Amino acid sequence: MVPPKIVRLLDRQKQFNPHSYGESQNTDLSSKIEMATQKTLHCPICRKDVALDDPNVPFCSDRCRVIDLGKWASGEYKITSPILDPDVLADLDNAQLRKLNEDTDDDD
Repeated sequence: MVPPKIVRLLDRQKQFNPHSYGESQNTDLSSKIEMATQKTLHCPICRKDVALDDPNVPFCSDRCRVIDLGKWASGEYKITSPILDPDVLADLDNAQLRKLNEDTDDDD
C-alpha cells in the first residue's frame, strides 16, 4: 500500500506538471514512489546526491566540506539578523561616525 503522504506528493507534482506523470512516460508508479521515498540530499557545493547515512552529510566529500568552510571563513557566507540591542546599535553608530571622520580627515 502506498503511504498517503507519497500519494499527496505525487498528486501535487502532477498539478504543477501534468505531463510528468502522463501515459506517455515509460516509468511506472512503483518507481515514482521509490524515487519519492529515497532519503537523499543534494550537496550544497556540487549538487550531487548524498545519502542521509553518508558520513559527510550534507556534503558529498571532504573536498566540498572544505570548500564550504573556506566560504564561511572568507566572509562569502553571512548570517544576517536585525540588531535589536540598543547598546550594540549605539556602538555601531559611533564606529560609523569615527570611520566617516577618519575618511574626511584623510582627504584633507
